[in-house]
Amino acid sequence: MDEVDNIIVMTLKQIGCNIDDSINSLAKFSTDLVVEGCARCLKLIDESIDLPTRLPESMSVRFRIGTAIADACKKVGFEGDAGYQTFLYANVADLRRVFMFLLEKLPRDSGDAEDNSKTGALLQHQISTVIARHRSRAWTPQFCKQKGLAVFDDGSFAWEGNHGVNPHSAVYVAAPSGLGQLQGKRPDKDQRHYYQHQMPFITAQTRQRHQVAPSLLEHAAMEVTAAAEWEHEWNTMGLPMRISEQEYRQRKQQRLHRRLTDNIRCSVQEKGKSTLLKGSLEDLMSSFAPISSTLSKGTRFSHAKNLQFTKVDASASAAASIEAPVTETEEEIKKRREEELEALTIRLDELGEGVERMDSDIHRFNSNMGKIQEQTKVLQDANSTGKDEYKIKKRALELLSNVDENLAQLQGLVDAASQRLVALAEQWERHRQPLVQQHRSLKRSRSELSGDSKSMLEEIPILRQRIKEMMLDGREKEALHSQLMDEFEKLNKSISRGAYTRRILEIINSIKKQNNEIRKILSDTREIQKEINYLEGELERAFSVTDEVVFTDFKKHEINRSVYKLLASLHETFSGLLDAIRETANVVRENRDLEDQIEKEEKKNTAQSLQRIESDCNAMRQENRVLMTRYKISE
Repeated sequence: MDEVDNIIVMTLKQIGCNIDDSINSLAKFSTDLVVEGCARCLKLIDESIDLPTRLPESMSVRFRIGTAIADACKKVGFEGDAGYQTFLYANVADLRRVFMFLLEKLPRDSGDAEDNSKTGALLQHQISTVIARHRSRAWTPQFCKQKGLAVFDDGSFAWEGNHGVNPHSAVYVAAPSGLGQLQGKRPDKDQRHYYQHQMPFITAQTRQRHQVAPSLLEHAAMEVTAAAEWEHEWNTMGLPMRISEQEYRQRKQQRLHRRLTDNIRCSVQEKGKSTLLKGSLEDLMSSFAPISSTLSKGTRFSHAKNLQFTKVDASASAAASIEAPVTETEEEIKKRREEELEALTIRLDELGEGVERMDSDIHRFNSNMGKIQEQTKVLQDANSTGKDEYKIKKRALELLSNVDENLAQLQGLVDAASQRLVALAEQWERHRQPLVQQHRSLKRSRSELSGDSKSMLEEIPILRQRIKEMMLDGREKEALHSQLMDEFEKLNKSISRGAYTRRILEIINSIKKQNNEIRKILSDTREIQKEINYLEGELERAFSVTDEVVFTDFKKHEINRSVYKLLASLHETFSGLLDAIRETANVVRENRDLEDQIEKEEKKNTAQSLQRIESDCNAMRQENRVLMTRYKISE
């Protein structure tokens, strides 16, 4: 049975059980390992079965878990005797029978789970189950599904497609604060009344229903961020000051209040200064006088302005603006301001006319400047051409002083140039002939290759398509190769497949031999039973014949009567002997059965199981005492 135990241990490792390498048989399994293996196997067989993989310290909970595992095994089809003792106080034979049944019930795709992690096998099994369920269902388009709902044959349903997907849109929501604080400042009576009766629900604070969840997430993130920032500020700035958190908050509040007060005071002072400067519209417009005078310096508009208006002393105007409101009434002030406004309007119109005149002068000056630049460019071009003509004419005048010599030199230059042209023409002819021949040969070869090139161009798309197909095939094979290599690396290298195969063949041969021997024994038993039946029939027939013969002579002689009595007693004695032989055989068979049961009971380690049961009973008594003391204390 060592091979069977090795197969069971290897399979349990593959489905995620944490088994040490030193454990190679079921005799070394602990109670926790038995419970874990059974729970994982049952989870793979039926996903609705959810059992713990670890036993707690409480003995009552252990018994309940053992009973639940036994019920689950019976639910999946185990027909043997199973109870909590099968898993808590199990022997090797019972464990082997239970694990062999569970491993045979495992789905086939669970054997492919090579991940030794605790949840990898279960996750892979769930994924394969979901994929198989979706593949078994016929595909339907999106518009044929009611709100993206897909119903399967087993009654389950799932959402498919992107129906019901909403963007992450968050808005500000207000929530009660300080209600769950056990320490610190709690909300007062008014705040609690507002929270209970006035504050709207969070679902009513959003415009759309799908904004509730993002808004709550955003609100929680803001609170977490604020708490983290406050903790960082307190750790970096508050703790070095060696003051309490409340005092630090008060100082921070005082600093903020002081800063706000200073800012408001500064803004009020600046506003007061601006109101003093804006005593009148005339003072406001007079502040722009220096800028306008500097811009219009030296123009006719500035001269006209100086003739029409005179400068007023700034101090005198300021004093007049300060003293005027003391004696004048509101109507006079209004009338004076209207007059000032009219005068300023007239002045503004005059200034606008002056600006327009200045713009026209600038435009006219720019147009004249462009014309002047064009004329200057034309004159520069004429000057450069005149310089060139001057140089040519100057050179011609220099040559006229010695005409004959210059003509001879020019003729020599012309003759030398003509001879050089003839030499170049001859040299070109020498080079042109081989080039022409080479061009003709290349042209012929090109015409010959044009047909081949056309056929090659036609084959190029076909070759490209083949290359793409081969590349895709290669990628698929590389992915398959990498997957197979990963699976091969995860396999246990210590396992010899040939040894298992040989052992399986030996087991099959031994089973065949045993079956043949059983058939021979059964055939011999049938033959013996036939002979026994034949002899019993022959004996009955002989007795009946003898009984008739003796009974016919029963009344004739006295000796025949004694013979008949002896015959009847003999038949009865032999019948008793046969019954005794049968009973003896039954007793022997029962003895053999009892001996087998005794051997099985001896293999179950009943003494150790009894010791464990006694220790568990003592633990339960101790737990009961503890519970009773707690109950009495609570009363």
